[in-house]
Amino acid sequence: MKLDLSVVKLNIGSGHHRAEGWTNLDRSLEVKPDILFDLADILPVMEELYRIAKPGAGMCVRVPYGGSDIAYEDPTHCRYFFENSMSYFGQPAYARADYGYRGDWREKNRIISLHPKVKKMFQQKPSAEELIEVVRGYRNMATEIIFELEAVKPARPTTGNQEDSVQCSFIWDSNFEDIEYDS
Repeated sequence: MKLDLSVVKLNIGSGHHRAEGWTNLDRSLEVKPDILFDLADILPVMEELYRIAKPGAGMCVRVPYGGSDIAYEDPTHCRYFFENSMSYFGQPAYARADYGYRGDWREKNRIISLHPKVKKMFQQKPSAEELIEVVRGYRNMATEIIFELEAVKPARPTTGNQEDSVQCSFIWDSNFEDIEYDS
């Protein structure tokens, strides 16, 4: 397979969901990935992705939300992701624990996919604050979380300070039957 190196799109953990026009990576030969790949140790993976990224390169990380059965039930999942999980891959916040990681990804956007049953909890359209409270307070309200990251080069200094929080937006998981609000 010949790759266009001006833009490389990686479908990491592709499983049986191969993406046309992407390089599909998975740890199982059974799903016939383009590249065999294992994320058991995520720090070197994120650092290598950072190393090969151009300054300002974007990366979209789409994973099961940590507070969902989807994240826990699959025996191949070895880590759980929540709203602030990606902050550890940016140098400003990394000083909390130094494991030798030297990549620097800035979070640009955060999207939480909600189960439609969340709608039943509200009489009218809820605010973002109400939705995040439900997501943090109850299991299985969020099904996945999507992070849009940007490679910061050169890497920023490690200060131990959190960056300004990225606003979270919400989408409804289309894999479940939708529930309409009463008007």
